[in-house]
Amino acid sequence: MIIAKVPLRITLGGGGTDLPGFYQKHGGFWITAAIDKYIYVIVKDRFESNLRVAYSELEFASKPEEIGHGVVREALKAFNIQSHFEIISIGDLPARTGLGSSGAFTVALLGALNKYRGTQDKTLPETAYNLERASLNRMTGRQDHYAAYFGGVRAYTLTPEDKISYEVLNDYALQDHLSLFYTGKTRGSEPILEEVDKAEAAMLKIKELGHESYEALVDMNYKRLGELLNTHWTLKRGITDKMSGSYIDKCYSHALENGATGGKLVGAGGGGFLMFCSQTKEERDTLVKSLDNHLVHVPFKIHNRGLEVKQI
Repeated sequence: MIIAKVPLRITLGGGGTDLPGFYQKHGGFWITAAIDKYIYVIVKDRFESNLRVAYSELEFASKPEEIGHGVVREALKAFNIQSHFEIISIGDLPARTGLGSSGAFTVALLGALNKYRGTQDKTLPETAYNLERASLNRMTGRQDHYAAYFGGVRAYTLTPEDKISYEVLNDYALQDHLSLFYTGKTRGSEPILEEVDKAEAAMLKIKELGHESYEALVDMNYKRLGELLNTHWTLKRGITDKMSGSYIDKCYSHALENGATGGKLVGAGGGGFLMFCSQTKEERDTLVKSLDNHLVHVPFKIHNRGLEVKQI
């Protein structure tokens, strides 16, 4: 039995600039932080001849081509696994909530299958991105795959020629200023991302905000970071009417009046998790108490490791 573990992530700036429609013209820049909430993927041989895949659904198939889960289907085909095999996925938090679970699952699955086959993939996050983007034609960028693979807080730069680099940001105080709340609403990100990918002027500003957020993180200026998140929130709301709903808007306004300097819906928007930044830890704690009756608070810490694979 092989178990792969990867962290989920929050985006602190520049989200969406990793989409090809933007970065191939202007280059991308974004900042992600891995958190101590995980996706686990278990792979193992199976006595029965068919394939078994367990996630939010349960599938049985006689060959990979019959599997409905696109990532699993393409991964099994790529590794030429035809029978006597099972895959189990477990997540700490709900999928389709803006924390990069799809990309994280793909990284974990490929990591587990490489261990199973005794192979190595030194460009695994790129392989995971290409599986989703090219093989499945999904509207996705690279940030989720790289955040899951590397972990930590990192600022990524992506050139129009597909060259990617990163800088590690060792901000150990950051987690004391951020808070995360579940809205209770899940959503698919592709309709929103399709609109974001076409909003060139707004995305140029979001990239600029990403660089400013980087400077705020380096300076540990959390008041400024919150203000930049708030500007990002306003810009995204101008791109799409799918960004939020009236209840989320009310909670956001309430947060600004009770300890937050700014915040955003993590991921594409439309639901999932609200993240807020407070200037001090005390203001963060006040905010958490204030929103306790409105949203589900999810305590978290920054996680400095990425993909981990073990055989037991």
